[in-house]
Amino acid sequence: MIGRVSAVSYSLDATIYPSYTYALFKAYGGWLIKQYGFGRGGGMMLTNGFLKYKGFTEREVMDLSGLWYKPTSLLNDLDPKVREDVEKIVDIYCYVRISISPHDRNLIFILTFLSRRTDFHINVVKWASKLFSIINDVDEALRIDLRSIGGSYQIKQLKEALKSYLEIADGRISDPWTLRMKLLEIRNVGPKVADAFILFHTYNSWIAPSDIHYQNFVKRINIFKYSSIPEKRKCLKYTCIECVENNKCLTGLSYHKLGKLAGWLQTVSYIHDKKYCSRGRCLECPIKKLCRKHPK
Repeated sequence: MIGRVSAVSYSLDATIYPSYTYALFKAYGGWLIKQYGFGRGGGMMLTNGFLKYKGFTEREVMDLSGLWYKPTSLLNDLDPKVREDVEKIVDIYCYVRISISPHDRNLIFILTFLSRRTDFHINVVKWASKLFSIINDVDEALRIDLRSIGGSYQIKQLKEALKSYLEIADGRISDPWTLRMKLLEIRNVGPKVADAFILFHTYNSWIAPSDIHYQNFVKRINIFKYSSIPEKRKCLKYTCIECVENNKCLTGLSYHKLGKLAGWLQTVSYIHDKKYCSRGRCLECPIKKLCRKHPK
């Protein structure tokens, strides 16, 4: 049975592309079909202002498609000092949402862990496809020879990280700050991995992983000035609410100034950098008037 939900001012492709859920789907005949994890075989298709779906409940497809999230409804979360510029970005990129998969938390952890210092769409998607094709449960990854997946240091470090992660996952921690600190106790898991894991498998859109795309985007647009990014040592002791660095740190400032739009802006920064900044397409950039590096 095929269901449908309204999907006005929305792009399925642009929403899935920057999300870690991207690695769980493949395109077939106009449909995005879930290949791995929860709801395998289910699909989504955007057509004529509606999102068609099969193999999922409406709640599940709202999560996976990102339609649960509407950036235009969250403008009141913004600090008044940044609202004008961020509102312009929301107007332009309102079709981008946040695709999450609460039922695939184990796979999302693997994807975020493997994504350290490498190209997600080239390397991580390839490694994940090989791994997820031969395991049915994350426990199985601990029992196979991961050298068949690849020889990168990310893959070599995965088993040790998974063992620690599964101890945390069994506890089903609901508080995101507690979860963040527990994740940071895992060897080779830093703030960027922990924050990405939380952003793409829960509804906590106030968290913004400070990857290089987001760092450069905020500097170019000059939404606010920051002088540091999260440090594991400090993040193990403090949340962004109480940290003394929260007026300097990119993730801390994002939490306080952008609220529930923080994770969305970070998501948009990835798309924007890939499409415009990294390609030098400044003249075509839809937000060039906000950019410090663009000649006025």
